[in-house]
Amino acid sequence: MKSKFSMFKNLNITNSIKIKNSKLKILLILLVIGGVLRFYNLNWGAPFYFHPDERNIASLISSLNSANLDFLWKGTFVYGTLVSNVLFIIKNSIAPFLVYFQLQDAFVQSIILLRILAAISSVLTITVVFLICYKRLKLEKTFLATALTTFSVGLIQAAHFGVYESVLTLIYSFLLFLLLIFWKTKKIKYIYLATLVVSLATAIKINSIILLIIPLGLLAIQSHREKIKKTKTLLIFLSLILIFGLVTIIASPYYLTSNFKNMFNYESSLLTGSLPVFYTGAFFNTTPVLYQFTHILPFLINPLLTIGLIISLPYVLYRGIKKKNILYLLILTFFLVLFLPNAFLFTKWTRYLVPMLPFVYIIIAIAIVDFFDSLPKKIHGLKSGVLVIIIFTSVVFAFAYTRTALRVDTRIETSKWAFQNIPPNAKILSEVYDLGITPFNSYFPEITLFNFYELENDPSKKPELESLIERADYIILPSQRILKSRLQNKKTFPNGYEFYKKLFNDSLSFKKIYETPCDVFCKITYLGNSVFNIEETANVFDRPTLFIFEKNKENF
Repeated sequence: MKSKFSMFKNLNITNSIKIKNSKLKILLILLVIGGVLRFYNLNWGAPFYFHPDERNIASLISSLNSANLDFLWKGTFVYGTLVSNVLFIIKNSIAPFLVYFQLQDAFVQSIILLRILAAISSVLTITVVFLICYKRLKLEKTFLATALTTFSVGLIQAAHFGVYESVLTLIYSFLLFLLLIFWKTKKIKYIYLATLVVSLATAIKINSIILLIIPLGLLAIQSHREKIKKTKTLLIFLSLILIFGLVTIIASPYYLTSNFKNMFNYESSLLTGSLPVFYTGAFFNTTPVLYQFTHILPFLINPLLTIGLIISLPYVLYRGIKKKNILYLLILTFFLVLFLPNAFLFTKWTRYLVPMLPFVYIIIAIAIVDFFDSLPKKIHGLKSGVLVIIIFTSVVFAFAYTRTALRVDTRIETSKWAFQNIPPNAKILSEVYDLGITPFNSYFPEITLFNFYELENDPSKKPELESLIERADYIILPSQRILKSRLQNKKTFPNGYEFYKKLFNDSLSFKKIYETPCDVFCKITYLGNSVFNIEETANVFDRPTLFIFEKNKENF
């Protein structure tokens, strides 16, 4: 009997080792694939580097001076200065190495370092998702969640931008990992570590402060369950808040400056819609939540997974409450805390939802595998087929995005086409506030930039535009950004609507001679229409659609 028990015990150990090795092999393979996808063409857009926020951060880093400590106080917008200061120190430390790779310009060095940090953070996020699922979920759930994270279009795109979403995604995911350890071990040190992590996230971007409610809430629940004295709990809470405040300010002293206060007030007015500016026009007449599920998530996670998420959310909530499963409930909490504020803000930019994507993939993986496991054993084979379809779809969208957005920059490609097909002395009319026109400047000396955004606010702009149209030989639209918001909001922008409507139906005596091609991979990536089917910032920074119109001489 003892021998038989020993045999079963050895068999269980062997099976456990095999499962562990299988998970580690899966992780290694996915990390390699994820690394390739995230580091592919990381220098896209060179030498222009079109992303405006990326340029602002890189400009800040390249302008810092280590002669004194004043650089610690210099920031941009409402971003904290932790990352910019750390990268500034790293850049100075490895300057000879960067020069060896022909990166002499301080601005370009900053861009590349920012993108490398984003790509590394995104690869590490794959690992953290795996660790969250490891030992807590079965193999199919672990594999599915990690694979979806690997092939995520949203995470791949963010890895190619020198902004902070990839870093925050990693930090938020690691925060969940720490909180799960706390719940299992009941050791208070993990709450302190979690608070430290939230502090660092807040020192990168101020709105991360909202995540502090999760470790504090978990601590309150645990204190109630363990019947810890209220005095002791209060002291712990106060110490956590004190640590959070001190670490945040030490890591980002920029938050103490008047410049930050002014920027915070400005950004707050944008988020609430009380201050309309040229780059928020697309959000007029949009419906919160519905807008995210129709114009943002289908791009970030693909349409199939968007449907899966809609079905998965109530299921995971139900199972989490019924089974009192802390993993299920914590993942849902992270999702809601990151999703709802961005859903109901006036500004609904695509990259604001990137940090919640790992939680989305875990939610979907849990619901799908649980659902098929609940079916009769006779049709369990269907589960493998569904999992293959889901992963294959994600692979297709990841490949389509990489080929569409990261292969050739459309602004550079279009400027070369224009150089070959438009006379160099042509009079060109274009839009202000769009860096997409920059590559054309070296080919065409007579480019006039008109502020189309002010057509509604300044009565003098309309006759000015009519005069410019009369003199222009060509009109170049360097992206779909302004035309989309004007064509979709006729009542809000009547003058803008009139201009773009006439331009596209040839009523202005201009004919379209060029539009950025959109092949089958482009149509897959942007859901059939790269101009109107997605939130505009999903592609205007890395793969905008450009239009060129030529004056019809016969009508003049």
